[in-house]
Amino acid sequence: MKRVVLKGRAEFLKPLITELIIFKKLISSVDIGHIYGIPTERYQESVKFKPQVNLFFKQKKEDATPEFAPIESEFSFRFVAAKDSTSITKAQVEYLASRIKSLLGGDTPFFFKKGKGMATYTDLEKGYKLQIPCYDRTEGRKVIEQILDVQGHSPDWKFMNFSTNEEPLQRYDDTPPRKLILDEQHRMPRRRPVGTVYFYKAELHLHGMLGPVPLYPVFSLP
Repeated sequence: MKRVVLKGRAEFLKPLITELIIFKKLISSVDIGHIYGIPTERYQESVKFKPQVNLFFKQKKEDATPEFAPIESEFSFRFVAAKDSTSITKAQVEYLASRIKSLLGGDTPFFFKKGKGMATYTDLEKGYKLQIPCYDRTEGRKVIEQILDVQGHSPDWKFMNFSTNEEPLQRYDDTPPRKLILDEQHRMPRRRPVGTVYFYKAELHLHGMLGPVPLYPVFSLP
């Protein structure tokens, strides 16, 4: 079976995938012709990308709100020390893994409070286009500083913006309503929930490799 790629932030993809599964059930008996997806191999044929590091954060299970899955966050940046996947060296990958373990992992993993504000940091020359749902400006700066430090970069704060809604509790309801789906009541997903998330995993994606290279908790080549 061919694999397909859905690109996007986990908090947006998860509800979308749920809706797609429900939609599939609804149309399973209907002839709608052919549906075309993009296998991983075909995606890499059409889209060439520079080495990319993905960082994953998750709320502790015991801290999660009942009826909702633990809050998650994912950020990515380009590893600019390598021009492309053919020029990156194992030593550079080991360097990345070591920096991530030192700055984000270990016995006391890096954490931040996610929330209804939005901090952005865009410096394309150095490989950053970050969007950080955070509790406040201070938490946003904290995340930016830590992520940039992985590559030994210092923030240039003119590249940061912070915004918040005038009525965040109404705009991003912590208790979204239930809706009837396939004769069952389902709680709608939250947007920008508030909670503390902890770093737990890092991956390196290289053009030409179908699977990611695990950087943390254990660096290994697939």
